[in-house]
Formats: sequence, structure tokens, C-alpha cells
Amino acid sequence: MQKTIVSLISLALILSQPVFAVPPSDSSWELEKEKDDITVYLRQTELSPIKEFYGYTTLSTTTEELLSLYMDAEACSQWVPTCALSFLVDQPSANEFTLYQQLKTPWPLKNRDYLFTNHVTTYPDTGEVVIVFSDIPDSSQYDGCCTRAVRYQGQWRFIPNGNEQVTVIYQNSFDPGGFPAAVVNSAIVDMPIDTLVNMRRLLEQ
Repeated sequence: MQKTIVSLISLALILSQPVFAVPPSDSSWELEKEKDDITVYLRQTELSPIKEFYGYTTLSTTTEELLSLYMDAEACSQWVPTCALSFLVDQPSANEFTLYQQLKTPWPLKNRDYLFTNHVTTYPDTGEVVIVFSDIPDSSQYDGCCTRAVRYQGQWRFIPNGNEQVTVIYQNSFDPGGFPAAVVNSAIVDMPIDTLVNMRRLLEQ
């Protein structure tokens, strides 16, 4: 009887934890590239001919430092390679905020931009931090300077492993609009690699 109770408690604790997989457990993901201790998977979705990416690595840092860097909108250009401009639009609570960003594109094309919401969840039992982000469809705010991206949705997961080691997962479904899918798909695999390399450089220096 005691063993049964212990087993049930253990199962409840497991089910209460956030679910993640490194690498992803979904068979729709295909391993695309490994570089600089960063692994990237891609998959095709029904949303767009442009593939979604899932990149992960382990950094010598803390979840607090990662979250602080992410929420520092003006620092975006220091670690997101294509970021031309970023600023905070609104923050109704400590765990919810809206950002505006512009992404650099080759001349003579206009830069891409988007407004997107961010929802932060911290799991006290594990210390994991999850940031779910999604563009705001049909928003005309700050419209005119750039071409509004078709889609920008995904999540960040910061999973502490102890001894100031954190597994960082970056998943994104991004469609800049106006580019052939083959061109974007050929380049998108490097987006999480370049981003995570820059993040490591800033946090581990």
C-alpha cells in the first residue's frame, strides 16, 4: 500500500512538471545541423511552406540572466543577428509584455517588422522559465516604415541543470513575407545558431 502511494505521488509530480524534450520527441522534426555545440532541427508545418526551427544548446549562465537579457529590448541587436531595432511597447504585468522589432533585409527590400506579445511562465518546482511569443495579426501600429512579417511565433525555454548550467531551447515559426520559401528555408537553419552563439558570447564573457 505504501509503495502504491509513493508511486502515485511520484507520478503526480512528474505530470505536474513542464514537458520538454532535448532533442524534440515529435517525429516530424528532422536533424538539420550541429555546430558550436548547438543542434538544430527543422520541420514542415501546415501554416506555411517555410520550415519551423528548433535549436538548443547548454550555456554557463542562470535563468535569471537569460530572462534579463531577453527582456532588455534595446539589447536585441547585440545577440539577434538581423535585429535592426527593438523596443518595449507595453507591459501590463511582470510576466506579460509587447515588443516591436525590425529585422534587416538585403537592399533594395524593405526591412521586416512585427509587434509580438510575450508571456513568461516560471515553474517553481524545477526553476524552468518558458517564454511564449506570438505576433499580433493585422496590427497597423508602427506600420509604414517596413514590410510587416506574415508570422512570428514560438517559444524560449530556459531549463536549469545545476551548477549554473542552463539548457536553452529556441523554437520559432517565422515567415518574413515576400521571399521564396526555398530561399528562406536554405538560410533559416543558421538563425538559431547565430542567435545562440551571440547569446553565449554575451552571457559567458
